Amino acid sequence: MKEMKKRTEKWKAVFLMICCLFLSLTVGMEKSEAAQILPAPKVSLLVSSTRGIRVMWNKIEGADGYIVYTKLYNSPEDEGRWVLLKEIHDGNVEHYSNIYLNPGTRYEYVVRAYKKVNNQIVEGEKSDVAIAITALSTPPMRSATPLAYNQVKVTWGAVTNAMNYRIYRRTGNTIFREIARVSGNVTTYTDKTAQPGITYYYTVKATCTWQGQTVLSSCHIKGLPAKTTLSGTTIQTIASTDSRHVQLTWTKVAGAQGYVIQRSNTLSGTYTKVKTIQNVSTVQWTDTVPSNGTYYYRIRAFKQQGSQFVYGAFSPVKSIQMKVLEVTDTFKAYSSYANSKSLIDSFAGKIGGMSTYYNQNGYDYVRGGNGMIFAVARSANIANGVYHISIYNAGYQNLSVCGVCLNDTIQSATTKIQQSGYTYMGKTNASTYAFRSSDRHRAIFLKESSGKVKSWEYDIVSSQILLGQLSGALAQENLA
Repeated sequence: MKEMKKRTEKWKAVFLMICCLFLSLTVGMEKSEAAQILPAPKVSLLVSSTRGIRVMWNKIEGADGYIVYTKLYNSPEDEGRWVLLKEIHDGNVEHYSNIYLNPGTRYEYVVRAYKKVNNQIVEGEKSDVAIAITALSTPPMRSATPLAYNQVKVTWGAVTNAMNYRIYRRTGNTIFREIARVSGNVTTYTDKTAQPGITYYYTVKATCTWQGQTVLSSCHIKGLPAKTTLSGTTIQTIASTDSRHVQLTWTKVAGAQGYVIQRSNTLSGTYTKVKTIQNVSTVQWTDTVPSNGTYYYRIRAFKQQGSQFVYGAFSPVKSIQMKVLEVTDTFKAYSSYANSKSLIDSFAGKIGGMSTYYNQNGYDYVRGGNGMIFAVARSANIANGVYHISIYNAGYQNLSVCGVCLNDTIQSATTKIQQSGYTYMGKTNASTYAFRSSDRHRAIFLKESSGKVKSWEYDIVSSQILLGQLSGALAQENLA
């Protein structure tokens, strides 16, 4: 009896196993058939923002829904593992928006349609892998600052997940052109190719690259403007070599083509250009001033850009007082021969470098040098061109008579002498102009060449002798 019971239990177990196997085969066939019925969807992706991707596919007939898978890249242990992202329980739905993503990050998707068989989900063929990279934020532009005549520093805000930045530049209404690339941890760039006087506009794009696929962000549309200019110069020295010449030196300006020098008679008056220097390495120049007085100078660098000129700032103004040695001031108190020699010595001492001679062409005592002759005679012989005192100048710029210096125009010189109380007496020859003082004790002769004063002579006789008719040549011609 017991043996019979054991055999019965054994056959029951065998029968149960056969039933389970039959059911398993039946369900497997149904699953396989469902998988063959549901083909793989065709998937496309649309990057909707820096944080979203829209996954889209074509509708699969007979599908009860769709399953969206994505690949993990969150950590080394997860990297490359596919996980279920979303189950969609509606066969008519053809998209899914994946949001709250990271900007500038690669995402991969696979979609499978499914059908319910005996209350179980049977998935169809999987789609090809679709890949997209989320957009990067637009780099916020901070500043574009000129640093030098050819340098502009550009700064911008960092963009999450940016691997690199591309810097662009344009001028006027031209398009932006890329000028540089920097790594994603850098948010500044110095453009060292700018030209002074030109307004440039700068903008930046962020980029990231995944397995050869590069994504660029948008950029600031207008860009930030910046314009460099030439630096200002500084007058280093200002000095007089004599009463008519001012020597200037100044600092060199990088990037300049040359310099413009301006001069004025007053600090706040009108400045007039007196010299344009076309060589940036030339940093000194000597000016010839017209007369006594204080002169004010300022200098600026320039560079020509096409048909336009770019200028640096003017240097701070520097001034110099020029004082010409006026011969009439020294001898205005002359009255007799007694003190004439000491006056000549004192006058010559103010200039220096003059030699002494005796008994020269009717003169007792002569001092000469630097294109000048100062002569003293005890006895005047006007007919022979010999006066008690005769001052002749043919080469020294630091000496004037009634404000007239060598190289003044003969017209301006004549005006100055007449304004000093002298009467024009006519010419003693084709090129020599003669003037006589109102007291008839002093005479001035101007020798002209090409409309300018080539030499002049100032003659004095004592109060006991009156000047007669002025005639003959210059006294210098009698001294030769």
